[in-house]
Amino acid sequence: MANQLNLNVVSTHDPKTLGIADTSIYSAAPTGVTLEVTPPGFGKYAITTFNPSSVNIFNSNHVGLTSTLVTDELVPLPDGIWKLKYSVDPVAKSFIQKKFFRTDQIQCKYYSIYLAVDLSDCDSESEYCLPRSGRRPDQEEKLREIEFMINGAIAAANRGEDVLAMDMYRRADRMIDRFNVCKTCNS
Repeated sequence: MANQLNLNVVSTHDPKTLGIADTSIYSAAPTGVTLEVTPPGFGKYAITTFNPSSVNIFNSNHVGLTSTLVTDELVPLPDGIWKLKYSVDPVAKSFIQKKFFRTDQIQCKYYSIYLAVDLSDCDSESEYCLPRSGRRPDQEEKLREIEFMINGAIAAANRGEDVLAMDMYRRADRMIDRFNVCKTCNS
């Protein structure tokens, strides 16, 4: 049986980390394991240590964006289209290439404006809901449009439509910036 290589991106809920799970099926214990990671906007990939048959967590040091021993100096990983190439010996026959669209930073900005808008559906105060006093339907519609654009960017990237994906991402980002309430997205 030949190796059946597969990787899945796993959410870490942290803009400074990237999770990649190896869900491959191996004919024997893999040797010569190599993972090449290319962040968006970078023409050069980083080769990083990768443990087969497990979930691997990477930060800006692992993907070549920083080189620091101080945890506080690690930077958020950029949103956009990431490229992965995973190979095991023999490299010429056993490798896969994948792309995925990372949206952690824009999601943080989106969540900040979402929490800043009163979305309550209550007409009266109770222990389970907030008053409607500050509710604005126009903001709710804008939130839906932003979420639509973010999901559209992911969908387009999943279909290999990189230009459309980036266009939808940039449109969502501009819409979020118009809310102008995000203060702590890169912490």
